[in-house]
Amino acid sequence: MKHKILIYAVLSLVAYALSAQVVTDRKVTWDYSVKPGTEEWKKFNSPEEIYQALQIPENILKEINTESLVQICLNYSAPTVFYIYNAPQQGFDGFHTQFNGIRELMRRKDAGFHLLNKYADMSMKDFNPLWTLEEQGKFVEKFYYMELFLVQPTIMQSFSKEERKILLQESVNKFDMKLSRGDLFGGLNPLATVWIMARALHAANKLNMNAANSPEIAAVLESGLLTDFDAISIYQQVKSYCNE
Repeated sequence: MKHKILIYAVLSLVAYALSAQVVTDRKVTWDYSVKPGTEEWKKFNSPEEIYQALQIPENILKEINTESLVQICLNYSAPTVFYIYNAPQQGFDGFHTQFNGIRELMRRKDAGFHLLNKYADMSMKDFNPLWTLEEQGKFVEKFYYMELFLVQPTIMQSFSKEERKILLQESVNKFDMKLSRGDLFGGLNPLATVWIMARALHAANKLNMNAANSPEIAAVLESGLLTDFDAISIYQQVKSYCNE
């Protein structure tokens, strides 16, 4: 309980410090006009047509506050863009290329704060076991998307030491959750959490691995292909660092 209070206290202070940097205080709402399963969606003949239909109108994009923009990006209606590439970073880069919403989010100075705040609030409390398999899949995907957003260099570099520790503590919480619900969180999903841990430790010069500064390790951290990483070792390093 004390840990949660500390997290929200730090995030509140960061929010106050960023108040002069927030793009807009006006509440501008927007949602995707075409969604999977609708008749309009079925009429699309190519991925390019789908990507084009999902763009946020430019006159609205700049007016959406960052907190709302985070949710819009999490609700992206063409998630397959993340999975047609060989590496997680390539998947994010494809998303960045195809969707103007994520490009705008990555430019916002307060993006890191709102992403971290949302990440800290994500848990199994919002899961409904009566959901369809499709609905459960969408729930799980949001964790993967969020971690792909958080691990990006522009976001990671925006964090203070205190925020980075909050991110790492939350990544421990999410990793524990994913391991306990392996029936839901499989495949690349847990590795996205390990990627956050490894990249954040590396940014803090705390990643302790054989030849941790070698070009090979740098390439792995850049691509997100952590299949050969010792996830438990990284997990233990994170817990040790957060207790310093």
